[in-house]
Amino acid sequence: MGLWTAAIARRNRRNIDLVTRYCEANQRAIEMADDRRLWVSSKNPEWLEFWENYKMELGLPRFRMFLSLDDDS
Repeated sequence: MGLWTAAIARRNRRNIDLVTRYCEANQRAIEMADDRRLWVSSKNPEWLEFWENYKMELGLPRFRMFLSLDDDS
């Protein structure tokens, strides 16, 4: 136990990169929504649609569980 391998480090880096992309995209989407006077709320279907479309536009993958450290599909 307690062994940190190269595979774990690679997976960790990919996870950090993905979360960073999501955070940056979310901040930008909020700014864009503010410019459009769009209410940013999980209760607003217009915002939810805007956010989902923006994620697709950027090619952000959905969060999911990986079955192995080498699984990138």
